[in-house]
Amino acid sequence: MKLYKEIQKLPFWIPFGVFFSGCCILSFQLSVPQLNHFMLAFGGVLSAVVALLLYVVRLDINIQPGVFTYRLYPFQVRFREITLADVHEISIRKYSPILEYGGWGIRFGKSGNAVNLKGNMGVQFLFKDGRNLLIGTSQADSIRLAIAEAGFIPRP
Repeated sequence: MKLYKEIQKLPFWIPFGVFFSGCCILSFQLSVPQLNHFMLAFGGVLSAVVALLLYVVRLDINIQPGVFTYRLYPFQVRFREITLADVHEISIRKYSPILEYGGWGIRFGKSGNAVNLKGNMGVQFLFKDGRNLLIGTSQADSIRLAIAEAGFIPRP
């Protein structure tokens, strides 16, 4: 029985902007006759692939009684599982993605590890073995209620 489900995706303008920028650069390069056509084609394909990757990337979060699962698809195909028995402390907090973790995605920083896609709110896990993990969320109030209902007790 799922108590909570959240799917975060990047705003449409990000992959569109990457693709549009790539097209603009390619159209400028087409005016230079000395450039290799293979490199132009490679640049066009590369910008399309990066834009497609940004379009399909998503952060899936599920909360069930005693279990918190997450994945950053397509980089993590299988869900990662956090059980109630592994967690020492949990809190919902505001954070700085760039200062604390160096950006968004699957990150390793001075504050521990993070899996985030957008925003600056997250669920901070402190595990019994001393590790820290932050999972980004765009619905802090809803996830706080689901975590309490699932048996994880959030710190105020």
